[in-house]
Amino acid sequence: MSVSIHSVDSLRTLLELEQVKPDAFLGAGPNLGWGRIYGGQVVSQALRAAGLTVSASHRVHS
Repeated sequence: MSVSIHSVDSLRTLLELEQVKPDAFLGAGPNLGWGRIYGGQVVSQALRAAGLTVSASHRVHS
């Protein structure tokens, strides 16, 4: 399975967050025409924001 550069760039763009406070981030997403956002997007952005607030030695785990 190959992943296109476009897909990687789209994911990278989706995970770009603006830090508006020390513990608050603002993210955006594509308008898919549903009038809602995709839950996986929310989880991805939340994990990214969490990762930006801790040292590199702390990693996500289950």
